[in-house]
Amino acid sequence: MGRATPVLTTKRLTLSAPRANDADVIFPFVHGEPGRVVTDMLLWDGPASIEELRDYYEKYVLKEEPDSVEFGWAIRDRAGAITGTPGRPLGSIGARLSIPPGAAEIGYYLAPPYQRRGLMSEAIRTVVSYAFDEWGSSSVRAEVFTGNEASQRLLESLGFRNVGTLPEQHEKRGETVDSYGYEVAPGQLRLGSE
Repeated sequence: MGRATPVLTTKRLTLSAPRANDADVIFPFVHGEPGRVVTDMLLWDGPASIEELRDYYEKYVLKEEPDSVEFGWAIRDRAGAITGTPGRPLGSIGARLSIPPGAAEIGYYLAPPYQRRGLMSEAIRTVVSYAFDEWGSSSVRAEVFTGNEASQRLLESLGFRNVGTLPEQHEKRGETVDSYGYEVAPGQLRLGSE
């Protein structure tokens, strides 16, 4: 029997498995030219259609391999204080956790209207704490495109350190891009006030 995606909460957020109707809210932020504000900073280029995104969410099953488990969470407005609608999706965060416990990896995005409010800090802290406290991870890593200064500042503010450049590690829209590797170990994560 497979695992279930755990539900994690912060003062303002609930992190839970995506649902098909989340696509109706998220699609405008990750599709086409307007969506490039988000997807230009991700490995993922975004969905070709709302049906593609809806189908992905509807059939979402966490990935469980012999050496890792990959969780994906929708970042949600917990009580409606952010959007006026409790449970409304704001973005996504995922984690690949090693079996046996070792280094974990995270990736994330937040829709532009909800950026610069400390929400992603809450989500990252919660997922990293889960990786350390519940999973026993030895460190948590993230890759950030070298041009994504906002994400670099965010990770550094949380205690992640830049461990080096990963030259031409990925291809993005037909061009190779450089990334920075970031890492935080237990005891280095800066806890916030939420």
